[in-house]
Amino acid sequence: MVKILATADWQLGKRFSRAGDGANRFREQLFLTAEEIINNTSNESDIVLIMGDTFDRPDADWQLIERVAELLRSCPKPVHIIPGNHDYWHTGGVLWALKNELEGTDHVTIHSKQEPFHIESLGLTLLPGILKQRNDLSDRTSWIPTREKDDGIRVGMFHESLPPFGEFDPDIVENHDLDIALLGDWHGPKSEDSLLDQPNKNLWYAGAPEAQRVGHDWIGRVLSIEIEPGKKPVVNPIAVGSLKFTSVEFEFEEDMENPLELLNEKIEQIDGDPQLTYVKLRLSGEVVPETLEMLDETLVEFVESWPVSDVEKWQLQVLTNPGNTDLTLCQIETELENMNLEPEIMARAIVLLRKYHRRLA
Repeated sequence: MVKILATADWQLGKRFSRAGDGANRFREQLFLTAEEIINNTSNESDIVLIMGDTFDRPDADWQLIERVAELLRSCPKPVHIIPGNHDYWHTGGVLWALKNELEGTDHVTIHSKQEPFHIESLGLTLLPGILKQRNDLSDRTSWIPTREKDDGIRVGMFHESLPPFGEFDPDIVENHDLDIALLGDWHGPKSEDSLLDQPNKNLWYAGAPEAQRVGHDWIGRVLSIEIEPGKKPVVNPIAVGSLKFTSVEFEFEEDMENPLELLNEKIEQIDGDPQLTYVKLRLSGEVVPETLEMLDETLVEFVESWPVSDVEKWQLQVLTNPGNTDLTLCQIETELENMNLEPEIMARAIVLLRKYHRRLA
């Protein structure tokens, strides 16, 4: 029996531009999780397979390449890496540089050719598909040779997308006589009826070890696999992620009682480490100016509690009060309404108008 640790889509060096001041912290967490995978999660495995997108960009900086090289050197297990669409193989690219940096490190193999790689000590043969462009339309499966007596366990390594999002053959195991196909590219489930895990076809996406954007409402993972000739692989996902991305939506209504209390209740339901959780707060609906002014205080507290966050108010519409007894204020608000301003600009204008009006009163 062979024990495989399968992982993919580390996306090291990702910019996280929407995370603002938290970007460096999020970027470092990607590396810390990779470090945990190599140093600890892989302890019970015989081999580590990385199915592409180790790096987020083909032009990663040299300091990061050196850190990754040092990490891989420290791994006591053999490590095999294929390119992904973010770190596709080409001369001068990030994996090319990493391979040069790792020259003489025999237990780390970066695959740059589509050819069988037999590991006699483990009784398995790796069959890697190689991406050489970001949008590589070339064939990465027809080259796979027929099974030979000494192949042992045949493991396909690919960075691909299945239908309906891509064109990779979901029956690759049956059509090319593999024992298991391991894929990168899909970071997590795309829907409730996810194609991420297909045990009936012996096809599995490793999944990304960290969530990386809003919509990734899952915890990052790797796969622990036990496989032996003639038997169905035993595959166990292991949760390893620390980063969280969450989206909170709140719609104000004109006749809503205590809307800010209701908003605070929803905010209090957010779960996660504030330093490692990105929160997108979307506000919409109709709100009176008095509530809008108090909303600013609520949002200040929200940002203090969740420093890596983004507040969207562009769908929030302000309701001016036609019964306002201050005729000057009423006239200015009416003129603002007639200017057909964007809702967010209109709301901000009303708040500022009322603040300055009180100061002058």
